[in-house]
Amino acid sequence: MPSDHDEEGPPDLVIESSEPRNTVVREFKTRIEFILQLRISSTAYVPLELKCLELLGPWSGEIVWLRKPQICNQHTKMYRLESGRQFEFAKVLNHRLFGGDTLEAGRSWEGIVLGIAFGGQISRNFIHDDPAHADLVLTDQYGREHATELEVLIDRSATIRSRVSSASYSGLYGGHDHSGVLRPHSRNDSFPSQSWRSTFDDDRAITPVGLFDNVKSKFSESKPQ
Repeated sequence: MPSDHDEEGPPDLVIESSEPRNTVVREFKTRIEFILQLRISSTAYVPLELKCLELLGPWSGEIVWLRKPQICNQHTKMYRLESGRQFEFAKVLNHRLFGGDTLEAGRSWEGIVLGIAFGGQISRNFIHDDPAHADLVLTDQYGREHATELEVLIDRSATIRSRVSSASYSGLYGGHDHSGVLRPHSRNDSFPSQSWRSTFDDDRAITPVGLFDNVKSKFSESKPQ
């Protein structure tokens, strides 16, 4: 086992984000998905086996790191997140980190680390596309912790689309009151303004009222006296 004096020198493990813009924490209604683009380099004199990974940041929920890929067909293994996004087996580090692989002295691993926090939420202090700082800690076979600070990108696109979709049309009923009961639109409700225009060359505007006046006039002319 390396001596305690090693802590005074350069770190035995260097952890960094290989693609910061693709190191993403993505929020959904019932979970958070983690996509970390990492480069892990060993400067130790002995091989290191990494036993545990922790990621601490502005979110709630316990992160479960994907352990096994799915077999898509006879020749292809893929990692798949709950959102349906798939990643090639060779580009993912999960099976190396959690499968007992050894990082040899002077070597590096580079790839994607995938995780899910079911029931988790990102702090409301961060809006979509905000950067956030997170502490990543890897523990080796000797119980030593190797920590680094990462910058991750907050992705709320999934929850933004969900809110826009549910609010895009309210129909006859304007929404719920405080009791949870649907209420109809009233005269005082405001509606988005609409622009009705003709296809004539002079580009004259025709309003809905004008259309009904034309129909009423034609009806009166055709009515028997």
